[in-house]
Amino acid sequence: MKHLSRKYLLAMLVLGAFASSAACTEPREQLGSCVSDSECPTDRVCGDEGVCVAPDDEPDAGDVDNNDPDAGDVDNNDPDGGSDTLCPAPTITPAGAQNDSSSASALPGSTIRLDGRRDDDAVVTYQWRFVDFPYSETIAELEPKLVAHANGTADFKAEALGLYTVELEVKDANGASVCPPTTAQVLVETDDQIYVELVWETPGQTDKDASGPDLELHYKHPNGTWAQWDPPLDIFWYVPTADWGIPGDSSDDPVMRRFIDHGPGPEAIAHKKADPLVYSVGVYSYDDKDFGPSFATVRVYLDGELADEVPNIEMPETNHFYEVLTIDAGQQTTEYLDNHYEDFLEM
Repeated sequence: MKHLSRKYLLAMLVLGAFASSAACTEPREQLGSCVSDSECPTDRVCGDEGVCVAPDDEPDAGDVDNNDPDAGDVDNNDPDGGSDTLCPAPTITPAGAQNDSSSASALPGSTIRLDGRRDDDAVVTYQWRFVDFPYSETIAELEPKLVAHANGTADFKAEALGLYTVELEVKDANGASVCPPTTAQVLVETDDQIYVELVWETPGQTDKDASGPDLELHYKHPNGTWAQWDPPLDIFWYVPTADWGIPGDSSDDPVMRRFIDHGPGPEAIAHKKADPLVYSVGVYSYDDKDFGPSFATVRVYLDGELADEVPNIEMPETNHFYEVLTIDAGQQTTEYLDNHYEDFLEM
């Protein structure tokens, strides 16, 4: 009796195990729930719905559901999504022009407007700075004054010819960058036939906020003498223009485009349409302001291209005059003179 009972129990255990195994092969709707893969046959896994399914029926864990905003998509309208529209490249525009890119060209003396505004209402600060500007390696004082505004715009006056590069960095209220630094560039160039530019530095002027030495740029007609203003054949601050070509036609007259009464420049004289004559360029130390020698640089542009540069001209004291070079407008060439005079008025 005891032996039969053991056989009976063993049979019941075998039947029970078979029934349990068969249950996992039934259609899904007839299956119970599962918690882990161990509750399913070896060719099944426990699916998201809590039932045993074939592995091919289970969504790939690496798939991104583009309809699910939380699935890892980059939303360009989401401030936290790394949107390009929230970190645009700044645009640079000469005043009075239209431009929506991060590069532009302008004439000397133009006011340049920068715009780096983000496309949202987040509280951020905009930090602008010059990366490069004309003469930056030699005369740091020629860096233009950059006026930044809280709304993400800025402006500056571009006086010297050359390339200006401005960098924008956007930061949050804690000073952390929220956008990668970006740059904008403007190339200041001339459309005049002859353009002469003067800049200078004064090593003895340690107080850069003080009024520095006053140097003058001169541009002389071949029939004139230096500092001649009757008739006006020398262009400088006191005679800023004259009727040198066709009488009454201002398009062929030289013009003093910029002059200042203290360093470091630039001063500039332009001759848009010159007669085919040989003109002279000079520099005069009007007042050294007791700062000692200044060192001048003269650049000559012909038809917009840099044709000659005379750097590091020592102007030792007040009343010193230097004949720099001549410009042959017919041949479009220059010739170096290198003539110094201790007293300008005695020439």
